[in-house]
Amino acid sequence: MRNEKYDALGKLLLGYGSAAVAFSGGVDSTFLLTAAREVLGENAFAIFADSPVVMEQERQECLAFCREKGIRLIRLTVTAEEMETSWENSPERCYYCKRLLFFKMKEAAGDAVLAEGTNVDDLSDYRPGIRALRELGIQSPLLAAGYTKEEIRRELRERNLKVWEKPAYACLASRIPYGEMITEDKLRKIDRAEQGLRSLGFRQLRVRCLERGTKGLEARVEVLPEAVERLREAACFSEAEKIVREAGFSALSVDPKGYRRGSLNRGLETIRTAD
Repeated sequence: MRNEKYDALGKLLLGYGSAAVAFSGGVDSTFLLTAAREVLGENAFAIFADSPVVMEQERQECLAFCREKGIRLIRLTVTAEEMETSWENSPERCYYCKRLLFFKMKEAAGDAVLAEGTNVDDLSDYRPGIRALRELGIQSPLLAAGYTKEEIRRELRERNLKVWEKPAYACLASRIPYGEMITEDKLRKIDRAEQGLRSLGFRQLRVRCLERGTKGLEARVEVLPEAVERLREAACFSEAEKIVREAGFSALSVDPKGYRRGSLNRGLETIRTAD
């Protein structure tokens, strides 16, 4: 397990003395929390910011991991009212959301250094939330040590932690196109639909929530490109359509290009020009 990057990470964590890890249950924060416990022992603990944009599956996995490993967890509750600025869903939504969540987590961390799991690969996409982290003085030791997502997964696999193969998730708000209002009702519909579609065997997917005026909400489903044809098959599509309608959507469509990381960010230049 020992390597140059892990040694660099260990030195950073050791220098904190005490570390609070912003924990979501995902690949990056799980590795960071694991490494912090290996280096700092009981002086490392987790903080989970529970809000309406958190997937139910992620919520349960986060709580279960800390319970299983005997890690102290501070669970914060962030309400929809507190997140009102983010609900307008401008291209800066992630900045406002991160600033609120990490401000609250930093307060809860007390004298411990608050650290989070940004890695090198995250810099390749539009991430306004990173600016909020810098403004608040939140530490990103995986980024500082030069870790990529692939390297993080390898570290987890070497520790026999099943999360190494967990698909990349993002907050539920990222399923709603910029400029369309975020509501708790939409977030619940998205979460229910994705849970149902995963039961059909699709590991990596997104349900994009699109407003269609009087026609209601359309669920545009992205699955991995190699899985698109399977989803389009009559029997599978019929099951998927039933799932999204039961979740509260009025229609289902399949994105022919499949899942692409940050797909909703591709229209940002058009939005900025219009502004």
